[in-house]
Amino acid sequence: MPNIDKLNNVAVANMSSVDGHNASAIDSINGQTLVTASLLLDQYGTDVLAAYSLRKLSSSYTGAAIRVRETAFNTETDIGFDANGNLDTTALTTFVGANDGFVVKWYDQSGNSRDGTQTTAIFQFSIVTSGVVETSGGVPAISGGTSGRRLAISSFPTTSQPITTFDVYAYNGSGTDTTWISRVDSNNFIRIDYKRFLYVGILSGFGGTTINQIGNIAHGASTTPHVFTRMMNGASSVVRVDQVAEGTISGGDWVRTGAQMGPDTTIGTNSTPTFYDKLSEIIIFGADKTSDFTGIEDDMKTYYSTP
Repeated sequence: MPNIDKLNNVAVANMSSVDGHNASAIDSINGQTLVTASLLLDQYGTDVLAAYSLRKLSSSYTGAAIRVRETAFNTETDIGFDANGNLDTTALTTFVGANDGFVVKWYDQSGNSRDGTQTTAIFQFSIVTSGVVETSGGVPAISGGTSGRRLAISSFPTTSQPITTFDVYAYNGSGTDTTWISRVDSNNFIRIDYKRFLYVGILSGFGGTTINQIGNIAHGASTTPHVFTRMMNGASSVVRVDQVAEGTISGGDWVRTGAQMGPDTTIGTNSTPTFYDKLSEIIIFGADKTSDFTGIEDDMKTYYSTP
């Protein structure tokens, strides 16, 4: 007989107890080994600063995935995960009905409580449209579409390089989209784009020599999600798309060595370019995660069926 990875269709990794016994203390049932498959952050969570996803990333995380507002009565509720660690789309569509649903909060699964929040309705990302859950690559995704849609990340620490980020999203071809931007002050920022991958420099210097840029994507619009990896560490910086390194450099040095993430950090941005894509996952680490690139990317690639 095969090893056990589910009981009554509930993944072992999502169980806390069986018949009153702590699941972590059980190694077999009726002679069959109990297999506790690790989630992404269980394996690669060291140095994580923040983690946002519509799937469960850590077996120790007990909160919801997102908080959603429905448009019929503007009521809100938290939406968690199903028994397999996926977004609970049944609870989501039951709550929203035939209406639209928007993301009020995207919960941080890192354990650092750096939730992304937006209380202004016109700036909220979409998750349900006319009763249908937004998807990318067949799995749920938040969707942009109008200028200024963004989530403000609370209590983000000032973080120096090295910084590594992993994003999963699909670009719809509308402009140069900003996935997230982080400012320490007006002279020190890091901006993550889909089309140009990475900007760092002085905000007032867009288009000037104070901005350093890595990469210029040529993949074009796609409904298929892609995995983007960016490791910012001065001249050692790396940008990868679907596990392939991008090497185009413009604007001088690879990255301003002093560029940092800071307390004014948002998913999306309140300026142009804005966010039109579909986004499923962002994980940010305050370290050089080069040694974990393949493991993290493979996990994302498998779950999201990316190229």
